[in-house]
Amino acid sequence: KECIKGSDKGRPCPMFVTPMTLDRNNYCNFCSECIKSCSQDNIVVRFRSFARDLWVSSRGYLDEALLAMVLVGISIIVTGEMIEPWPRWIDALGEVLPFDLFGIESHAAREKATFLFVLTGGSLFISPLLLLSFSAIVRKTLPDTGFTAKQIFIQFAYMFIPVGLAMHLAHNISHLLKEGPGIIPALQRVINNITGAGEPDWVAGQLAGSETIFWLQMAVLITLNIFSLYAGYRIAVRYYGDRALRAFVPMALLAIFFMVINTYILGQPMALRHTH
Repeated sequence: KECIKGSDKGRPCPMFVTPMTLDRNNYCNFCSECIKSCSQDNIVVRFRSFARDLWVSSRGYLDEALLAMVLVGISIIVTGEMIEPWPRWIDALGEVLPFDLFGIESHAAREKATFLFVLTGGSLFISPLLLLSFSAIVRKTLPDTGFTAKQIFIQFAYMFIPVGLAMHLAHNISHLLKEGPGIIPALQRVINNITGAGEPDWVAGQLAGSETIFWLQMAVLITLNIFSLYAGYRIAVRYYGDRALRAFVPMALLAIFFMVINTYILGQPMALRHTH
């Protein structure tokens, strides 16, 4: 096929995909080489609804599924790191970890080692293991489907992509609206360095109050979590047909669990990392 191997009019596909079987957009970099190569003018670009790629793919991949769950864990932990109770939680956990066995004595070293433990364990292990546990529940509930826990894990991991994205966007709304005005004195400093007009005033007000920011965060969180639940239901319908609800409910409970944790963290007072 010219769209794969190329022709005198276009290069081979640099992403090594087969355009006629492409069913989601993350493997295409939109280079248009296949469009130029195809002598039959068969290549077409179609629009589809938001987030549909989460459930329409003909197959899933374990590495993508693991990445989806790792991002959920990372978004929770790096946001939690910026709230006021975080140092107390880290110190309390550091007291029970066996740092003395490794000769780690200073408080700063213990704090960093504890955070590394939390970040690694929470993102690489706890978050994926939670989905794997709920996948085992689905398998036990529907044993005659023939799906293994690993296959169920891969099927439903994609519904949690909006969960991680929601937390990331909601967290950065706070940075944007609280710290965004700092771009003005930053630009003034660039101009002043050229013109020699002096230092700018770095005291910049927020674009919105804390309560407004919180409700904007909740709007993002709720909207994307609704997409997550909808994607999960569509995945369940695709693989389980008329028994979709029995497969979907455990995954919906896990998504809601993550949402509750995210809501709690976003509701805490912020204390940026560089202030500790």
